[in-house]
Amino acid sequence: MLQFESRAAALDPVLDQIADFGAIALTSPRAALSLGERLWTRMESVPLSDVWAAGSATFAVARRFAAPRQSPAGTGALPRAEAMVAAGVAGPVLYPCGSERRDELPSRLVGAGRVVHEVVCYAARAVAVENRPGLICLGPATAGAARSQDWEPTANAELPTVDGVLAAIDCIPSTTIRVKRP
Repeated sequence: MLQFESRAAALDPVLDQIADFGAIALTSPRAALSLGERLWTRMESVPLSDVWAAGSATFAVARRFAAPRQSPAGTGALPRAEAMVAAGVAGPVLYPCGSERRDELPSRLVGAGRVVHEVVCYAARAVAVENRPGLICLGPATAGAARSQDWEPTANAELPTVDGVLAAIDCIPSTTIRVKRP
């Protein structure tokens, strides 16, 4: 269980220069919410650059304030980066993100010669130690965030999917699982 701290105001300086960006890449619903929040708070109705959203939840949030692209190449960050490169997206690319994240999208874009401007607009924080249940993480970014708050994951999914989480659960020894009874 994580709590999220908004740092959406960090987007303000780049929003002052939004016309200088060739594209915006969103890989999390929380980053999309942060961007939408700042646009609303600033009462901005500026036309946004080419907006790319990875995943259906991120796409749904981004649709509130933009006309994001959702390509059939896949729903994750890496397929989204591949689609951006294939489409010839120029830079710089604005990448609103969390303090803990996977770096697949910016790494791929930089590797393809694009400039990526990352803005950390939210941070994950673990809940208080005394309130922590066993934790199953979706991947290394979530596990890293948990460990940074002294919360050792019980399991870590190899893939951030339902099947990946179920496989991680299957690997937990039954003696480790604690169930609270009413």
